[in-house]
Amino acid sequence: MVGFDVPCCSVCYEYLNSKLCALTRCGHVYHRQCITQWTARTEKHKVGCPLCRCSIPAKGIIELQLEFGEISASERKNDGEGNPEVVSEQVLDLRHRLAQAVSDKLDMQERCAEIENENAAIQEALLHARDYNAVLDDENKDLKLIAEANKTSIAKLNETVTRQKRRLAKLEDVHNYLKAESNNEEGFNSYLKTLSTDEKLTLLTNRVAELEGINKTLTELRDVWKRKCEKISREYLILEREYKTALTRQPIAQQFEPDPLNDPLSNSTGHKDAEPDNDVLKKTRRAIDFGVMGNGRNTIWGNKNLPPKPEPFVFAPPTDLLHSTKPKKQKISDFFKPQ
Repeated sequence: MVGFDVPCCSVCYEYLNSKLCALTRCGHVYHRQCITQWTARTEKHKVGCPLCRCSIPAKGIIELQLEFGEISASERKNDGEGNPEVVSEQVLDLRHRLAQAVSDKLDMQERCAEIENENAAIQEALLHARDYNAVLDDENKDLKLIAEANKTSIAKLNETVTRQKRRLAKLEDVHNYLKAESNNEEGFNSYLKTLSTDEKLTLLTNRVAELEGINKTLTELRDVWKRKCEKISREYLILEREYKTALTRQPIAQQFEPDPLNDPLSNSTGHKDAEPDNDVLKKTRRAIDFGVMGNGRNTIWGNKNLPPKPEPFVFAPPTDLLHSTKPKKQKISDFFKPQ
């Protein structure tokens, strides 16, 4: 090897005059920093060695220690220095190496352009992915709102189902009650069919006796109410005569005052002030004012006006006793028991 023939790195095209050199598994020598950066950049593409494209594993790089020294004159002569043929061969070799370096450079530039194009495509794909991700985020928000609305709708539907279940349970209870009533009626009819004529006659006799007892109770109540009404009518007539007698004793100037017995305004006032003090009378259809009688019979004067003349007596049993809200069965005679 001639004196100036120092090997160069195929990556940076600088002489390998540094001590920091490395040898690959395929036998090529490079700067350690250059080959490390080369393998790091081309690891994904698996390019390998810059010269032979062989794969370079991570442990396939060996550090070298280069030593340079002076070449003696005898060695130079032995190498053929000064010989034109040798010099021309070296020039050709250098030209060949230069052409190889230019070719490698063009390859590297093409590869760099390809990498840049790939990088641009990756960046464009990344932008599209980000836009698509933003669209997905918006759709996700809309889906969350729809999910919340669906949860609210489901809760309302569950409440409706619960109400309908309660209503269905009530309807089932009513159905069972009606079914039981129907079964009882059918059972009673079947029971009547099993009875003989004498047993049916006995049953009807007992029923007639029960109805006669009820009729007797109603008749007694009617007589009691009739006596009370007649008593009230007699007392009213007495009070009316006393009131007219008192009017005749008043001065002539006071005789033209409104008559509480004929004045509708005074009658309405009397009705407003009238408050029955008997619990039984509250259950009847008429309201009778006992306010005057409650003040005593010694005087006929007071703050309250006389009530109007009562209407003829019409018996009406208490309505709250005829209608019972209890679901259990009761006899008619139970409504007339003393409370």
